[in-house]
Amino acid sequence: AYLGSRNFSDDIIKLFKLGFSDKNSSQLLKFLQNKKFSSEAMKKSGLFMSSDKEYFDRFYSRLIFPINDVNNNVIAFAGRSLDDNNQAKYINSIETPLYNKSKVFYGLNLAKKKILEEKFIILVEGYFDLIRLYQNGIQNVLAISGTSFTDMHASIIKQYSSNIFIAFDGDISGEKAAIRTGYT
Repeated sequence: AYLGSRNFSDDIIKLFKLGFSDKNSSQLLKFLQNKKFSSEAMKKSGLFMSSDKEYFDRFYSRLIFPINDVNNNVIAFAGRSLDDNNQAKYINSIETPLYNKSKVFYGLNLAKKKILEEKFIILVEGYFDLIRLYQNGIQNVLAISGTSFTDMHASIIKQYSSNIFIAFDGDISGEKAAIRTGYT
């Protein structure tokens, strides 16, 4: 319902595999335990956090954005709180053997072909920025999932195009990040 209220189509929701993690903070844990995943595998996945007494789903009660590698394998997740009072609007998977945020662009798995056809990239900050453009036919777009563009990002992006248009948010953070990114 939330995505529909923001005018995202069902096709886009399916394409990006957007979902919602239940308010029950142990639902995913119980599901994976029933599937006989080992405790070690679940710890290494980065999907769980622990308190003094228990493990719980890192992303519970959040809109979920699967993050894919260039080959379309899910390697991480981002979660957006739908509660405006939550201090952490977005949280990301922790670094794992599969996921290093400095080496990943959100949307590259879907955009790589269009980038090579168009011969330029539009670089945006966030998930919704990218999905909105993609839904409106602009598909040569990548997101850095924040404002930290790294040297590793620069090395990866140059493999696809050296023509890059930075379209970060118009707030102070976005403007500063756009300048830093331009010099990277």
